[in-house]
Amino acid sequence: MAQGDVGDRVRVAADIVRAARSRVLDAHELAADARDAVAVAMEGSAPEHHTGAVGVLSETVSVIEGAAEFAGALCAALSCFADRMGRAGNGAVLAVPAAISAFVPPGAGAAVPPGRWKGKTAKEHVLNGGVDIGRAATGSKKMPTRLLSSYAELHELFAALRVGAELADKPNYPGQFYRFPDGTTLAYRTHSRSGGDNDPTLDFTAPNGQTTTLTTEKAALKVHVNEQDGTP
Repeated sequence: MAQGDVGDRVRVAADIVRAARSRVLDAHELAADARDAVAVAMEGSAPEHHTGAVGVLSETVSVIEGAAEFAGALCAALSCFADRMGRAGNGAVLAVPAAISAFVPPGAGAAVPPGRWKGKTAKEHVLNGGVDIGRAATGSKKMPTRLLSSYAELHELFAALRVGAELADKPNYPGQFYRFPDGTTLAYRTHSRSGGDNDPTLDFTAPNGQTTTLTTEKAALKVHVNEQDGTP
């Protein structure tokens, strides 16, 4: 087969992938809308039910987003290869489709940068006491504690900041526990250790952190939902 003929066929494949990516992006937008709608609709329901439903939809949004990124990178690689092959009629003969064989999916072999919320990573939020998250809890606390006004906002915070972390095995933790390569942890629990009504809760720790008053082996931060002013 002539090299130009191969280029034309690859060009068609790139167009198909581009069209598929457009549909995937539509699906991503719909899934995100569904997640947000369910989060609002289930406000006030049992924490474990709310977390389960919204959590599944959040995972779906992430998976679809990854598929769109992959499709975009593949489309670019195919188009580049097609351009190198030229078009039908140039008389050249194809040797080795190097651009395709060398294609590496986005993120393969590379660390994913940590997610951010209001410009800061999970570790940075821990080290500054979470001042950019919600509002401060009142009263004496063992660690900085921040309050959000809705479950939807809590899920949005969790989904944004856990990017780049891996789900870790922590059998005694009543929820999902994530760990970043630098040792920072972010966890989502549905049951309060104290038996209070402030579930669900996000628990953060950062290694070798410095609080506003002293240096400790680990700095910590807690974030939970409270629709009322003050602390439950």
